[in-house]
Amino acid sequence: MPRDRSQFDAALRTLLQSGPRVVFQSLGIPGLTELLPNEYGNARQLRLDFVARTGDGNIVHIEIEVPNNVHMPDRMLEYYLTLWRKFGKPPRQYVLYVGDAHLRMRRSIQHRDLKFQYNLVDIRTLDPVRLLESPHLADNILSVLCAGKNVKPVLRRLVKKIERQKDNIGPLLSILLILCQLRGLKARDALEALEMPEVLDLREFPALRKSVDKLLKEGEAAGLEKGLEQGLEQGLEQGLQEGRLSALVEARARLRRQLEKRFGKLPLRVLKQLDKANSKTLDTLSLRLLDAQSLKQVFP
Repeated sequence: MPRDRSQFDAALRTLLQSGPRVVFQSLGIPGLTELLPNEYGNARQLRLDFVARTGDGNIVHIEIEVPNNVHMPDRMLEYYLTLWRKFGKPPRQYVLYVGDAHLRMRRSIQHRDLKFQYNLVDIRTLDPVRLLESPHLADNILSVLCAGKNVKPVLRRLVKKIERQKDNIGPLLSILLILCQLRGLKARDALEALEMPEVLDLREFPALRKSVDKLLKEGEAAGLEKGLEQGLEQGLEQGLQEGRLSALVEARARLRRQLEKRFGKLPLRVLKQLDKANSKTLDTLSLRLLDAQSLKQVFP
């Protein structure tokens, strides 16, 4: 596991913000409509990993943990009360455990005068195949953590999916190399799994190759992220933009097909609104479509 967890935490936080839909579905979380702030408090600032609002107006809170944290129930209770005060309703909470050791954390507090519980999920119980088949890049990347010790086959399939992101593949591969450490795959072995002619030629990315080679020669087996620190979170966000845009285009096309099946050929006014619709607007239109008797009820 990386000694400095800051880059790992930032990377996973960014992946959650980008919307790994299959991961959310596997956790039983309904469709999200709005990302919410993740920093709360006055005298002492609390930074939560992920907070969002679902389609039914409820609040979802997710924390990612690498080691088994004996204080996790206490932390989750504090976050629970903070979010309840902020939004006026109790949140539904999840802890997603991504460490390599056996899961030993508690999911509840059981005292005489207090009972509190949250959802605790080991990411290895999720199906890596489903995540790899997802159209969302965040799901694809997180599949590495679902594979247990059998990382290499997943890694090879994953690289085939992200290699088209030529401008941002360096930061994305940096994230992969860091995540592999959590599954006991050393940087050298991860590079060997990646560098196959039919998968990827790392000579196309000399900056990445140079950074990794330098670290390996210096023997910093657990310090890979230090050499890749600059621009890591920013680079990952850029690399995920294409995946988010692709998902938005796909959602617009799906809603258009549903509308045309119900109401026939769509007028130009409606087509223009669809082309400009963001994710939140598409969710609203989809809900209207469920009960609409006419196109005007969907697009007033």
